[in-house]
Amino acid sequence: MFTKYSRIVRIVIVNWVLGGVLVCGGVTSVAAQVLPPINDPSPGSTLTTTTVTFTGDVANQVGEQHWLSVETSPYANDIFHQSLGTGNVVTVGGLPTSGILHVRYHTYTPVAGWDSQAHTYTMNVSGDSGSGGGNTTAAVLAQIALLKNQLDSLKVDLKGVAQNWDKKLDSTNGEANGCNSERFTCLWPSVDQPDGAVVRDNETGLVWERSPDRAGRFWEQAIMHCAQREVGERKGWQLSTREQLASLMDPINTSPSLPTNHPFDPSALVVAAYWTTTTVVALPTDAWHVHLSEGQVGFRKKDIQSAAWCVRGGQNYDGQDIRNAIPSP
Repeated sequence: MFTKYSRIVRIVIVNWVLGGVLVCGGVTSVAAQVLPPINDPSPGSTLTTTTVTFTGDVANQVGEQHWLSVETSPYANDIFHQSLGTGNVVTVGGLPTSGILHVRYHTYTPVAGWDSQAHTYTMNVSGDSGSGGGNTTAAVLAQIALLKNQLDSLKVDLKGVAQNWDKKLDSTNGEANGCNSERFTCLWPSVDQPDGAVVRDNETGLVWERSPDRAGRFWEQAIMHCAQREVGERKGWQLSTREQLASLMDPINTSPSLPTNHPFDPSALVVAAYWTTTTVVALPTDAWHVHLSEGQVGFRKKDIQSAAWCVRGGQNYDGQDIRNAIPSP
């Protein structure tokens, strides 16, 4: 059975001549997804207010999600660019008073993934006749609202820049693949990972491999592995410290102990111990590790093999150096 947003391409009869004889083939049906559009307001219509409620249609498929982008130009993401989750209705303010408004209605289904329908609207908002200033007041208010939306969007994108470690952000309000939530931002698309090869944790500003190498390594080998690592056409990676890797853990979850709806590649993760660069101060032959089963922090001999998860940014240190740097009393 096909949904109302599927079209059926039917090849009714395949004819060919073989030895002068006409042969008839069978009937084949292929379903191709046609994306739900915006139902209200009607695409191509004129909008007369700076606040509009957009209602999109649905494909009625299990796991379906939606995202709305409202822009002054295609792909500008300057007015509204947010996930609607499983919903399909949202009210957007701060629209311009004139010009062309561009709206993209994105739909995700487990079968087809993400795709979008693009629509345009003509903005024609008249001013407040009682203000004595024509449409000046409305235009100013619209610009203020637009700037506010732009600043809000800018704040979201810059949440991970300053490493204050004072944030506690939501990881569940992103896309179906875990990207672009309040906490996690996927960056640097690649051929293998077009939606991002690395993940920025906006709570700390640290940039992590999205698909860490599963191989086990001795401690020194793990440090060398990250030092030579290249991800997203960028070097500068390092084995994380104990605190950095522990900050990625969520004690509520187990196997792996990562935040709910995280964007990391599950096929690349191992529920095992991951090395950190931090040496145990009292035991120079041991180093700290973090276990993905429950986020446990422990230590083990450096000649035992463990996984390595590389990070970019932040400060790195080896606990072994602390004893040498601080003179004994």
